[in-house]
Amino acid sequence: MAYAAGNLTSPDAEIGWVTHPLLPNITMNRIRSVAASVLLFGGLLFANAATESSLSTWIPVLEWAPPTLPVQFKYGNDSASDFLRRCKVSEETIPERPRARRLQFDDPQTELRTTAEVRSLAGFDAVEWVLFFENRGTRDTPILEELQAAAFALPAPKGGDYSLHFADGSSEKITDFQPRELKLSAGITLNLGPVGGRSS
Repeated sequence: MAYAAGNLTSPDAEIGWVTHPLLPNITMNRIRSVAASVLLFGGLLFANAATESSLSTWIPVLEWAPPTLPVQFKYGNDSASDFLRRCKVSEETIPERPRARRLQFDDPQTELRTTAEVRSLAGFDAVEWVLFFENRGTRDTPILEELQAAAFALPAPKGGDYSLHFADGSSEKITDFQPRELKLSAGITLNLGPVGGRSS
């Protein structure tokens, strides 16, 4: 899906999100060594949690403490967590962007650099991030695929099920963007994706 947005509500919390891989229709890519190709993927998550003091307290993975990160991908034969564990990690602040930090994960085996720019939003219980993948070597990388810019488990609500508020996206129907709601009870699976992966 090239772009996704929506929110979840429950008696305990309300969560909204936006995910936007900036290269639509990509399901896999081998990062070429020519001109140090870079891929960008990003997300935004915000919440109003009635039972917790902050979003990151409620969903700890949003602290962005390596190697446990709120993203998933497959790199060659490795999962994201296995890949990130072998990387050299560095972190710095971004002076021109208040409340922002940059985490870099350098793979000594394939010279792929994964950069996460993470920013908390002043005055809001929200965090946003963008991922960059860069080949810093002279050879093609293994295949990078199944990128999920936001991938994490939510704690079960204490007072009932989550309700997912969403739109179907463009399938060339008059109902494409009408508001929809679905109770996320145990065992329910929902796949959202407009025709051709387009945002509209």
